[in-house]
Amino acid sequence: MARQPTRAASRLAAYRSTDPDLHPPLRMQVLLGFQHVLAMFASNVTIPIILAGLIGADAAETTSLIQVAILVAGLTTVVQGVGLGPVGARLPIVNGSGFVFAAVAFPVAVEYGLPAVFGGALVAGVVQLLAGLVIPRLMFLFPTVVLGIVLTSVGLGLIPTGIEMAAGGAGSADFGSPRNLALAALVLTLAIALSHYGRGLLSAAAILLALAVGYVVAIPLGMVDWQPVADAARVSVAVPLQFGVAFEPAAMVAMGVAGLVNVLDSMGSMVAVTKGTADREPTAREYTGMVTGSGVGALLAGLFGTVPSTSYSQNAGLVPLTGILSRHVATATGAILVLLSLFPKGAAAITAMPSAVLGGAAILLFGNVLAIGIKLLGETGLDQRLLIVVAVSLTVGQGLGLVPEAIAVLPDQLVTLLGTGVVPAVVVGIILNLVLRERTEDRPEQREPARPTP
Repeated sequence: MARQPTRAASRLAAYRSTDPDLHPPLRMQVLLGFQHVLAMFASNVTIPIILAGLIGADAAETTSLIQVAILVAGLTTVVQGVGLGPVGARLPIVNGSGFVFAAVAFPVAVEYGLPAVFGGALVAGVVQLLAGLVIPRLMFLFPTVVLGIVLTSVGLGLIPTGIEMAAGGAGSADFGSPRNLALAALVLTLAIALSHYGRGLLSAAAILLALAVGYVVAIPLGMVDWQPVADAARVSVAVPLQFGVAFEPAAMVAMGVAGLVNVLDSMGSMVAVTKGTADREPTAREYTGMVTGSGVGALLAGLFGTVPSTSYSQNAGLVPLTGILSRHVATATGAILVLLSLFPKGAAAITAMPSAVLGGAAILLFGNVLAIGIKLLGETGLDQRLLIVVAVSLTVGQGLGLVPEAIAVLPDQLVTLLGTGVVPAVVVGIILNLVLRERTEDRPEQREPARPTP
């Protein structure tokens, strides 16, 4: 006899909906929001830490850079969830410090200083706001096959990051140790088991619970450093323009181009959210909202002093796992991040979570993005023409990402953009999809019916 669903499972099923406006109870919003925070937190604070090291920042400046990164990520995520007119996707899109922007910001900071980075961030914000207004007219460039290429490229590009995190983090002294791998395997196994077999909140909060268990297990193993928590201030408020703003032409151009690249990069996350949860592609209004929301986020980054944010793929992979498309979860996530920016000790406690713990969850989340991309490509039918488009796009994109030395003769900025894997794959996919015309024999309605066998 089949088991009857529990009351908690029945309540959760009511909120597993394709309606972004669905309003789960506040308790559930906070729980799922905190789960999103744990999934993205390490990535969000990594960029300001590296940036601080590049410019030789002292402890106080480093703390301020981390605090602002958390604050801007939270505010931008709130904008994406709530929506302000045409700004904001009104979907559970979680934003954090963007690695596309970081690739440009790091050399700019070394060459011109932090004020030039933040002046460039303001330019990137304006560029993205303008791009958001015209993107509905460019949607013909992004049919299902190109969106599938975007998402698959993002997923493939994230695989090394997930494995590096599970092994202990690139450059760590114990990279690849049995202890790290065992801890990552524990978190991954628990996340899979809870997501698949759990009921009610056990399933929806699978990642959160798996991370919590991994964190607790890591403490007696001596893998958690509590010193940063002890050193962090109890309360701190970010001050606008504390690092200054400067407008260097080279930095403005570089960050503006990064803003355009971020539009392509964020499309993959958005498709993962809607396709994986609601089995549909984003609407033109949602695309506009996502891009303009990122533009507002970049303006906030320039105002407060941090690298502009992007929509995080790990969080996009988390939404389909919970099955809850409610935009109010993103709002709760952003609110939690804003609160954490005011209480550095809480943020430091999350930052202390070992990389291996986060890596175990990242393997599942990043893999989910890749799987949704493969599913999207499969829905195109992949006739001979589309097979060529997909094959060449992914091979060129991932090939340049894996072997950037092949294009070392190009300018450094161009090498950085092409080395992302996503940008060349999308550009090649768009061009081939437009150039290779659909053959008559590939159209189902034009094919001759099969003749019966005598």
